[in-house]
Amino acid sequence: MSAWDEWREETFGTPYLVWHDGIDPGRFGSLPPEARQRVLALLPAGIGAGDWLAAVGLRMLGAVDLVPLLEETLAQAGGRLAVEAARAVIALGGDRERATAAVLRARFDPAWSERMAVVIGMRHIGGDEMVAALLEQVAEDSDYLVRYHAAESLLHLGSVEPTSISEHREIFDELSADSDGDGAAEARERHRKAAAALAALVR
Repeated sequence: MSAWDEWREETFGTPYLVWHDGIDPGRFGSLPPEARQRVLALLPAGIGAGDWLAAVGLRMLGAVDLVPLLEETLAQAGGRLAVEAARAVIALGGDRERATAAVLRARFDPAWSERMAVVIGMRHIGGDEMVAALLEQVAEDSDYLVRYHAAESLLHLGSVEPTSISEHREIFDELSADSDGDGAAEARERHRKAAAALAALVR
């Protein structure tokens, strides 16, 4: 286990716990000065290993000098790493266009869990291109959880209350239509209706 992996597990728990329970990003900001310097030295190794949590650390610690590393990472990154690296690049004053392009590519990741992470992260980036992409995700993605979280990201970006999509019952019923089996074509049409309704809410 690398020094980065050891620190990660000591601080946030096992990879399963991080995946299941999430993290408190504020733990990076609460590090005392000596520990902060140690973690800053470890973060490039985390990025090199493709760890999205390292990108969160760079953002939270304000590691402006490592923006070039993050921008290089965007070229190959997919899934959650792409969206967290993009958030860090934007927050630290890097190339927003390159960052948003990486996120827009990452939303097509073959793994539903990675697409879900991307659409959740998109609410923290914003802009017309994110809104358009999230509407497309609601309309076209085959996975219910991806559509669900894309819809909630749209509510956040549009400052629509309540921000829980299940509270917007008519839209929720359309986007949650099961796209498997004989009713797949009808379900896809219902997903598109949900996207159209969301577009009217957030634009």
